[in-house]
Amino acid sequence: MAVAPKRITANALAPGPVDTALFRDGKRAAPLQASAPFSPMNRVGRPEEVASVLAFLASSQASWVTG
Repeated sequence: MAVAPKRITANALAPGPVDTALFRDGKRAAPLQASAPFSPMNRVGRPEEVASVLAFLASSQASWVTG
């Protein structure tokens, strides 16, 4: 990558359905459960699972990770 020597990395996270208040707002249980098959794990994600990945990618520990 042309920007790698400048210590610039590019990462993205697209987690799919995550069990947050915004996701649940106005939905009944059936539509929430219907979202599960859209994930390879066949369940809705938890906010802390996404947060830990984002925290890692934003940290200096991810300085070698790009993609």
